[in-house]
Amino acid sequence: MPILRHTILCAAFACVATSVQAQTDTAALAAYNGVYRLEGKGAFTFVAQDGQLYGRLTGQPFMPLTAAAPDVFTFPGAGAEFTFTREQGKVAAVTLRQRGAVLEGQRTGKAPPAQAMDPAVTQEAFGGAYVSAMPPLNFSVQARAGQLTVKLNEQPALPVFAMEGRTDRFAYDVVTAEMQFERDAGGKVTGLVLYQNGQVLRAARQVHAAP
Repeated sequence: MPILRHTILCAAFACVATSVQAQTDTAALAAYNGVYRLEGKGAFTFVAQDGQLYGRLTGQPFMPLTAAAPDVFTFPGAGAEFTFTREQGKVAAVTLRQRGAVLEGQRTGKAPPAQAMDPAVTQEAFGGAYVSAMPPLNFSVQARAGQLTVKLNEQPALPVFAMEGRTDRFAYDVVTAEMQFERDAGGKVTGLVLYQNGQVLRAARQVHAAP
C-alpha cells in the first residue's frame, strides 16, 4: 500500500461576521459559506454552524473564527486577517493577509459541507488504534471537536472529512483516498477500510484506544 503523501499548508483562521450582532446569527454567517479556490492547489472552506463561523485551509481541520469588522475576520495570535469582498452584495472572494504574505481565494460553485463539526464524531465512537496485518500498518484515529484526524505509522496526522450521503465514509483532501468505518451488528465501530489508488486495505480496531 503506498504511503499517504501530502503537503501541509500552514495558515491560521479566525471567525467572522458582518457585525457583532451577526456573530451568533447563522443565517447571516451563511453568506460566507463556500469553497474559495486559491491559485494553484488548495482552497479555503467556510461553514456557518450553530451561530459560529468555521474555516479551514486544505489539509487542516475546521477552526472557529471571530468577527473583527464587517466582512473582516482576524486571528491576532497568528497575525492573520481574512477580508471578504462582495460583488453586487454577494460574497465573491476572500483575501488572507498574514505576516506580509497574501493569499487570495475566489469563490467557486462547489458546495461546502453541511456542517463543520459533527457531534456524533467522538473518540468513543471512532477513536483508537487500528492495525492491518498485511502490510503491517498502524492507524491512530483521533476525534476532537466533532472532527477526525488519522495518523498512519510515523506520518503526520491528517484530517478526514465526512462524505455527504455516505454513512461512516470519510475522505482525505490532500490525497485521493477514502476511509470507510465498519460496524458490528450492535453498531460499534470494529474496523476501517482504506481505499487508495485502486487498492483496498482493511484494519481492525484494537481494544485499547490510541494515546
